[in-house]
Amino acid sequence: MIIHNSNLPCQHLQRVNSKCSLCKVYQNRRGKEVRSVRPDYDGVKFYSKDDLSIGWGLEKAESIIIATSEAGNLDSINEIIELYNIQELMDTGITLSKWSAARYRDLKSKAKSFTGIIAEAFSRICDENFIEVVQNVAVGYLDDFWTLFSRFKVYQRITSKMFEDYLQFPDTSLYLILKHKDIVKAYDIPLANELRTSEQTCRILATCFLEKSNEKYYLPD
Repeated sequence: MIIHNSNLPCQHLQRVNSKCSLCKVYQNRRGKEVRSVRPDYDGVKFYSKDDLSIGWGLEKAESIIIATSEAGNLDSINEIIELYNIQELMDTGITLSKWSAARYRDLKSKAKSFTGIIAEAFSRICDENFIEVVQNVAVGYLDDFWTLFSRFKVYQRITSKMFEDYLQFPDTSLYLILKHKDIVKAYDIPLANELRTSEQTCRILATCFLEKSNEKYYLPD
């Protein structure tokens, strides 16, 4: 899952806080340089049953379902998360006009079997590769990553120290993490410390207490 060798200097960066289309180098609050790299990934994404992209998603999902059932294991974290989105898409009951009922049932059955592939991939996430894995997640899949991180209880294998290190990355979205009660409970102290200094805190508190929102956020004790 390595997409960037941090030992190779980026020719586009001249100083900390410069920006590059491939990578960003920042100085965190501990004074340590951190490099933030997120790949682009044009994958299937499920938003809702009413989203206009659902037809395109089903078209693309069909070929991926067939290819994955034949090819077996995947290496990219984004390919793994895409399988989860395909499952969500197929569970809507919406079909393409060219599909027969039998074709839809076959595709849905194959998509359902992806759960084992997804679970196995997330079972391999540990302290040694956590930062690398999460920094390789495409922006559009970050919400799904934390959903699966919670579902497969990955927090039971990632120490508070490692999670705290991840929170130091400037592109970390506290919004997405705070949607998951069990993750907040597992990392209560690191998250509380981060919220004391984060620029995201005021907006999060406003959303929680001052605005009407369908989103529910959990705050550390």
